[in-house]
Amino acid sequence: MPIDYCIDPERNLVLVEGHGTLSFDDLREFRAILVDDPLFHSGMKELADFRPVEEHNLTLEGFLRFLEQEKQYIDLLRGYQIVIVTDNNLHYGFARMYMARMNDLIPNVQVFRHVDEAKAWLLDGGE
Repeated sequence: MPIDYCIDPERNLVLVEGHGTLSFDDLREFRAILVDDPLFHSGMKELADFRPVEEHNLTLEGFLRFLEQEKQYIDLLRGYQIVIVTDNNLHYGFARMYMARMNDLIPNVQVFRHVDEAKAWLLDGGE
């Protein structure tokens, strides 16, 4: 799978990195695996770095399926904070659409082009 993650329970943090070729099916598979991880719980923070992604197979249809799946996990994602880092314009656009579409359910989502800004936002409690 082109998405790796590790959970740092001491910092209440999920570190995610995408690489290689990425699709929304990969994101759906990643989220299903993550929410089943025994270390995962609601109220965590996630730093998702997609700068290493080299290619993508992203479609609007795949995006809409991904959003529907996210809504299935809403009880776990409530109170969750997510920062998405990407320097690819298409990924940035989809991430901003995710932020807008999920805002009522997960209000603490931000998208950044620079990882230092993302870390600062996340570690300052989403301020």
